[in-house]
Amino acid sequence: MKDRITENQLQLITKDKKLSEMIEGITQIRSIVKEKMKVYECITYTEDDIKEAKADRAMINKSSKALNDTRIELEKIYMQPFNKFKDVVKDTCDMLDLTSNSIDLQIKKFEQEEKDAKMKQIREYFDENNEYLVNFDRCFKSNWLNKNKGIAVVKAEINEVLELVEADFDKLKEHFYSEPCYTAIIDRYQNTLDYNNAYHYGVSLVNKALEAATAQNLPQPTDTPNQIQQPPKQPENNTQSEQVYIRAFKVKVTREQAFALADFMKANNIEFESIKL
Repeated sequence: MKDRITENQLQLITKDKKLSEMIEGITQIRSIVKEKMKVYECITYTEDDIKEAKADRAMINKSSKALNDTRIELEKIYMQPFNKFKDVVKDTCDMLDLTSNSIDLQIKKFEQEEKDAKMKQIREYFDENNEYLVNFDRCFKSNWLNKNKGIAVVKAEINEVLELVEADFDKLKEHFYSEPCYTAIIDRYQNTLDYNNAYHYGVSLVNKALEAATAQNLPQPTDTPNQIQQPPKQPENNTQSEQVYIRAFKVKVTREQAFALADFMKANNIEFESIKL
């Protein structure tokens, strides 16, 4: 059958050929194959043509394998210098990465030292002004450690937080100061910095004390929750016949010691108030 593709037409000559010449040669072969495929699309093999069909198939498969083997061989030859280049590039990049990582560790160490130093300043200022012994972690804002936020700005924000704390303490004192559960309420607020939570907790404690006192026919607590809005009465002064002195002093105590000292003074009818230093 004429116009069929031949084995010679599918042979790629590579000996003494430049890469550009081999590219041109395989491009020509591709064009021939593309054209001859139209011929094979129109061929219908009969029972008498089976031998010829098998020969065509064998020749086409052999030519395809030969072209692919040539490609693999050329790839090895031409990839050798490239692979060497690739290995050198990888080795160079690995060394650069090691250098960069070493520098990065130093930068991060320096930045962490800066943050630690700033955190120390923040904590010292907070502790010096934390009159109400509230939980630092509840007040801390992560952006206080940002480089673009100066320590003066941070101190101003700490002052704002502590002013809100003072206002909350004043309101809790107004409602619950004379209650036996006052210390527990303050402890709740100091750990949560949530006024509503501490207030409702205090109301629940007062209600429980009222119910217990009613059940046991004991003197009831000072006020019911509906009456808590009024400031509690100050403890009666049992030393009116004695001369009263005013003394100011500074103590360095833990939070538990501060509560114990306050309980002692309340138990002995000693009037006291916190003084900002």
